[in-house]
Amino acid sequence: MTFRSIPGVLLCRILLTRGYLRRDERTLKIMGMDPAIYGDKPLTEFEKEFELTKSLQLNAFRVFCSFDFYKVLNELQGLLKSSGLGLIPVIFPQFEHERQVKLWQMTIAELKFWVDQWVPKLGDTVLFWEVFNELYDDADPQKVKELMEYTRSKTKKPVTISFHQDRDSVFDQYINLCDITSRHWYKWATMNPYSDFQNRLKDMASIGKPFILSEFGFWAPQPKEGCQHSYTANLLHIMKEQENPNFLGYIAHCIKDSPYDSWGYFTRDNKPKLATHLFP
Repeated sequence: MTFRSIPGVLLCRILLTRGYLRRDERTLKIMGMDPAIYGDKPLTEFEKEFELTKSLQLNAFRVFCSFDFYKVLNELQGLLKSSGLGLIPVIFPQFEHERQVKLWQMTIAELKFWVDQWVPKLGDTVLFWEVFNELYDDADPQKVKELMEYTRSKTKKPVTISFHQDRDSVFDQYINLCDITSRHWYKWATMNPYSDFQNRLKDMASIGKPFILSEFGFWAPQPKEGCQHSYTANLLHIMKEQENPNFLGYIAHCIKDSPYDSWGYFTRDNKPKLATHLFP
């Protein structure tokens, strides 16, 4: 099984929220968008993020398979075909414990039906599939195993689980089911945040599989701008120095600040932060 190099990918949370921006010539020029292409109609928030993604030379969208995503699927497919960007879909994105508990109450046939709804719709644009996101230790082992094998057989693409940064026992239990080692990193308030981060990359590399940092950033519900910018920029610098051929890349969470947090690489009014200068 071969893997396409992934120097940087994006978790596009805008798929869950929609907005509009004027398409007058001045606004389009500020955004770096050609008025001749984007014309006179309202510019969706989704298109804005798409253009910011390309400006950073990132090459894929990580998306949650949900009813909200389904509503913009046709729009996304059109943009992907014109740009060459790929997809990393998360089939079961439920990261809240109570929602995962409900997931395991479903039959395996019902869960496979959800997989079947997405595989033919996303097709060749997919780089690899994340079947689960942030499993808890009370997940149903048999259903996890069956769904990983089922998705791999249906898609003929690599499959993985995006593991939480702190749930080591879950990681140890299910990593053997994955073609790619995929784990989050949001730690910053430690005595040695950068050496801890380097050690995490070494641990992932030691598994012997291709590995990717599946979400990283600064967990800051309230803006902590200076700290966040320098921290994220330093993480990017460390990753750019990775020489391990199995290191596929990283998922940048998230392209732009939202009303609720400051995880973005651009401010809410599209101004670049320090970390953007280190992409891709």
